Amino acid sequence: MHSEELMKVELKDSEELIWSGRPKPGWTFGIYDLFLIPFSGLWLSFAVFWEITVLSLFTNVGQNDGPALLRIIFPIFGAVFILFGLVFFIGRFIIAAYIRSKTSYGLTNQRIIIVSTFFGKSVRTLQFDRVKELILVEGEKHGSIYFGGEFERYFLGTLASITGLPVSAFRRIEDASIVHEQLRNLIGKKPNLTQQPADILQ
Repeated sequence: MHSEELMKVELKDSEELIWSGRPKPGWTFGIYDLFLIPFSGLWLSFAVFWEITVLSLFTNVGQNDGPALLRIIFPIFGAVFILFGLVFFIGRFIIAAYIRSKTSYGLTNQRIIIVSTFFGKSVRTLQFDRVKELILVEGEKHGSIYFGGEFERYFLGTLASITGLPVSAFRRIEDASIVHEQLRNLIGKKPNLTQQPADILQ
């Protein structure tokens, strides 16, 4: 279902849909990945090394040598760490892209609407009088609009980039400056404009 159709279902009788859209599809990379990718790669390498070593050790010493509990716990321990390593190294990109594909944004003449359908249906709304601040972060083709202060901009923005989970923002949308201007006119807030490269913490 298109974002416009999803939003129209949520409209009240007196509401008018002004804009609707979705986050940029596909995988996204940010400056935090300069740390997370090497770290998760090292984590995964160590976990694989641990698992191979443990399995080889117990295979060489024989099935009846050593405590039976350790022969069960150590391989499971390594398998869990491998799973975490795979999620952080590559799985989080797949999961985040899927969650973004199930997220839609809407702007009406009364409120902001964020609809997520990746795990059931979740509808988040924000009345204009609850918007503390508008922060626009522009890239070359896409931009993000945060409905809060610097905490939402940096901490929650980073969290959303890594996990794909929706936050109080229109993230990585097309024509972000136009939507930002529409929001300013509706809310009556002064702009807080921050420009960043397209691949950094939108």
